[in-house]
Amino acid sequence: MRRVVIAGASFTRVGEHWEKSLGDLVFEAARPLVSALGGREVDALYIGNMLSCYSAVQSNLGSYAADILGLHDIEAFHVNCAEASGAAAIYQAVLSVRSGRYDVVIAGGAEKMTDLPYRRAVEGVSLSIDGGLVRRTGATLAGLAAIMLKEYMRRYGVSKEMITYLSVQDHRHAVTAEHAQFRREITLKQAMEAPPAADPLTVYDVSPLSDGAAFVLVTTEDVA
Repeated sequence: MRRVVIAGASFTRVGEHWEKSLGDLVFEAARPLVSALGGREVDALYIGNMLSCYSAVQSNLGSYAADILGLHDIEAFHVNCAEASGAAAIYQAVLSVRSGRYDVVIAGGAEKMTDLPYRRAVEGVSLSIDGGLVRRTGATLAGLAAIMLKEYMRRYGVSKEMITYLSVQDHRHAVTAEHAQFRREITLKQAMEAPPAADPLTVYDVSPLSDGAAFVLVTTEDVA
């Protein structure tokens, strides 16, 4: 097995990009990596995405992204593992380079969620859970997360403050991250007393609707 390295990374700002399409976000995030190769060929592309069929009426994202980036005659793949799609795409890229199948791979994820009305967005993200359960009970992703959190807190003796502190920490880090969606600090008191999303989760415990894309250049240590 060969040593694998991430030789570059590029991304968009995360937020509400009303004026940009999914393809625009892919191009903005991944094109700098293609340019940085200085003419060296890319062997493959992996793109993670969950909602494009639902929100953008666009499937076959591997070929779609390759065309946008001018990467012709390469192998291109669309990876859908719900909220882990981007990470799963990078995981597949690392495996392919380590095995010797490819030498240079671009991998990452893109999502365009804010074009959807809020109710449709909730329905969209709920596609990642048991559809029969959703239709029978009206369950949502946030609702099931709340049930799981209650059981986790009971089983391991974890307080809600300990869970919500993660959001406080994330907001603190976002202040100096130019690509972050919300670049302001919050206190634990603010987070704990925020409007509920699904008890005991508040709005600061759940992810917002966002648009954005991020890609990495995966290659061998020798090539890098």
